[in-house]
This record gives sequence, structure tokens and C-alpha cells, in this order.
Amino acid sequence: MKRADVRQNLLGVLPLLRDHFTSVSPDFVQTIDRRHYSIGRGLKVPFDPPLLYGVGGQLTFPWFSFWRQNPLAKDRLSLFVTLVDELLADDPDLASARFQILDFSVPRVRGRERERELRVIDARDIPRIDDSTKVEMLRIFADGYFLAEAELAGRPAASSENRERRDPRQHDLFDEEPPNP
Repeated sequence: MKRADVRQNLLGVLPLLRDHFTSVSPDFVQTIDRRHYSIGRGLKVPFDPPLLYGVGGQLTFPWFSFWRQNPLAKDRLSLFVTLVDELLADDPDLASARFQILDFSVPRVRGRERERELRVIDARDIPRIDDSTKVEMLRIFADGYFLAEAELAGRPAASSENRERRDPRQHDLFDEEPPNP
């Protein structure tokens, strides 16, 4: 790995991964194809699941969160889990998988950082957000994305109401009702 800081971060996580998976003896491990979550207005967020494994007939879908600081928490964690649930539910092969988040962040104690720790979060323990909150959070994300894209391109950004869709016949996450074909 060319970047020393990235290499050091990964080397700090590997022992935790090894310790976690030492007690797991999967019957199989498989990769999962990339999926896209449509946020709307022509914006699709890629979702690259790392893997899926099975132990004794139980599928497990682990998500690795390598953020050193500022891990997903509260509403952002609930949004993430809600979106992943929707993606898993869309695939009959994945719908019954146990979803867990392997969080490798560094806990802070009285303002001081300690070493990375692995915290395994069972997604069943995370509250889901309702549809209206999800739509609003995704709208804010999409608006921010398009504003940033416009700023980087040096052009004025269109508001979410004036932004043209790629296909006006395609139902959008933000539409009240599906369009008439």
C-alpha cells in the first residue's frame, strides 16, 4: 500500500479482525455484487457489501466500519441500518441474513484517545427511522451533494425543485405519487 497512513490504519485493524473471526468457522464465504441505492434526482449511491458467510444454516452479513473517529451513531446509524435493511430485503437470498456492524473506531475516555477496539453491533438493536424522516434525510444529503458538485464545477446549483431528472417517467424516492407513463 502506497499511503503509509492507510497502511497503518489497516494494520491496526487486522489483529482485531483476526481475533473476531478466530471463533467463527464459516461453512462458506461468498462475495456480494455491488448494488445501488437510488436517492433520487438521478443520484445513486453505490453499496459494496464486503461478503456474506454462513454458519450452520445462518447467513451473516457483516459491515466493516473502519472510521477511526466519528463512527456512525444515533440518527445517521439508524438511517444507514434502515437503508441496508431495504437493500437486503430486496434480495431473497439475503433477506434472512443477520446484519451486524463491526465498528473499529477508537473510543474516547475523558477526551483522550485509546487504541482501536472492535465493537460488534447487532443491527436488530438499532432503531429504524420512519419513511418521512428517511426521505428528508436523503433529500438533505442529495441537495448537499448537488451543491458541492456545482461548487466544484464552478457553476450555480439548481434547487432540488428545479433539478431535472434523468428520466421523467421514472418514479423517484421524493415523488408523492408514481408518474403516469
